[in-house]
Amino acid sequence: MRLTGKRIAFLLAEGVEELEFYVPAGGTWVDAPALREGHLVWGRVVADIPAFCRELVAALIEAAASAPPQQTNRLTV
Repeated sequence: MRLTGKRIAFLLAEGVEELEFYVPAGGTWVDAPALREGHLVWGRVVADIPAFCRELVAALIEAAASAPPQQTNRLTV
């Protein structure tokens, strides 16, 4: 996973070695309940789910707004 220059958020807990994986991959750990970095949405713990969901919905809305219009095959009566 290429994380060079990306901010990342996750729970740091004793015995958890994510920092040893993500930081050498170029990520910068941020102590935040949720954040969006490009197309990645990061969160930490269950208590942060509302903040994570807000970021996820914002990312989906942004992606939908920038997507080309879709043709539909619906019949109009």
